[in-house]
Amino acid sequence: MSDHEDSEPPDRFDYSGYLLFEPFQTKVQGRLDASSIENVEDEIGRSLPTFERGSPESPGNGFEIMDIEKNVEELTFPGQELNFEDVISFKHSRESFELMEVYEDGEYVEAPTVSINSVDVYWKYPSFMYIRGSKVECKETFSRLRNLFVDSLYIKRTNFEPEFLMWLFYKHYQNKSAGKIEIDRLHDAVLSGEVDEFGSENKITESANLLSSSTLLTGLLHGKDLTEIEGGFKHNTGIVRVSIKNDRVHIKSSGMISHQSPVERISTAVSFLTDLCNTYSNWADLPHQDKYPPPQFFREVYQDALENGIEVKSISSEVLQRYANLRGEDWDQIDE
Repeated sequence: MSDHEDSEPPDRFDYSGYLLFEPFQTKVQGRLDASSIENVEDEIGRSLPTFERGSPESPGNGFEIMDIEKNVEELTFPGQELNFEDVISFKHSRESFELMEVYEDGEYVEAPTVSINSVDVYWKYPSFMYIRGSKVECKETFSRLRNLFVDSLYIKRTNFEPEFLMWLFYKHYQNKSAGKIEIDRLHDAVLSGEVDEFGSENKITESANLLSSSTLLTGLLHGKDLTEIEGGFKHNTGIVRVSIKNDRVHIKSSGMISHQSPVERISTAVSFLTDLCNTYSNWADLPHQDKYPPPQFFREVYQDALENGIEVKSISSEVLQRYANLRGEDWDQIDE
């Protein structure tokens, strides 16, 4: 299934499937710690085995460098900043063979059929890597890269903890930007926690405004974790619809990217992912009192809900105490 319907000439950059990425943090040393991005690209090209078609006994498994920069000069989307100078892009493809029954020369026989599974890698050198593909294939690519560059590349999966998503929600509730991330509107979310009247997992979809969702506010005020959010994020000159969960970021084919070419969409995706990962890295290093919402925030949410006629039954003292502890504050001193 494709994110786009417009066909492109075969000599231009294209992709198939969703803009669904797994983000990774990277650090380099040795042969990958070069003086210029061109030297790193040369080393990558020398070190990655080239993909070649194989056989059932030896399936193909290799890489192909993607030269996206040559397409940039053809772009016409007004106001869009496009910069691939510090992005190294390549495709990892793996063959898999399966015996299937086929009709040949008047009889059914077993014959090997081949399928090729591919993922795209966009490395924002030297700090972040975004792998686009299925979870199984992303895992294979991650393992292959780690083995190929065991002496020079540190690669670690980025996991957006519920506390980080809670911090984004907190900033949005205050109508403030969260580092380089600014939320325009949230309309989907997933909460997970102990079983209550709504169950152990609550999904809110296509809400007009999550800030006034009784299901969401009740869950947060009773200690459930925010494990996924989706909404419109302000980015460059428009709004990008994005779903963020623990280890996956899905950039949807709507909003500002719906009229973009494939290479523009990839540029927008890489740019947004970089802003998100930078924001997450900065959040992880914040002092605890800046990293977690104060207990008073939850009281304000509860009071605002009551004043706006939103049905929320109560606020859990365990939530207030938990966030006081996370902030390193004395619960007895701040409790009212």
